[in-house]
Amino acid sequence: MGKRSKKESRSAAHSSSLSTRLTTNKPVIYTLGVFDLFHKGHVNYLQDSISLKKKVNGYLIVGVQTDESVWLQKCKPPIIKLDDRLAVVKAIAGVDEVLPYYFVCRGDFLLANKVEYLVVSKEYGASDIEQNRTIKEAIKLGIKVVRVPRYKGISSTKIRAKIASRL
Repeated sequence: MGKRSKKESRSAAHSSSLSTRLTTNKPVIYTLGVFDLFHKGHVNYLQDSISLKKKVNGYLIVGVQTDESVWLQKCKPPIIKLDDRLAVVKAIAGVDEVLPYYFVCRGDFLLANKVEYLVVSKEYGASDIEQNRTIKEAIKLGIKVVRVPRYKGISSTKIRAKIASRL
């Protein structure tokens, strides 16, 4: 067995530590994001996941990307720390469970949590190899990938830029 890179080891360990033991027979919906500087686009994205939950009478798990993993992926840290971002997302009516995730979602996590639907933005995986791998793994596992529109009016990146321009 070959040696794993530091990133792979963390990802595998994190995925297995996140395995929840669901006692529900409802279909599990999983969606994920950074959810930094929480705004209307995040609300719309989560509402799309909640709408699917209602349609299939499901159980919604939302993954929130860890601070370290955001730094590695975007070369900048989130403004809002992980614990606070987890609390904000958990406060949304219709979200059943919130879990931190490291970098990307892997097939072992999807299987362990009995995910039947993966909700992502239409852009998810378009320019990111790891995100694209997540989608391919989900499809290979028979998980329905649901792509939802991205809210065009605002983003955490735009909010950061606006704040910086006022300093």
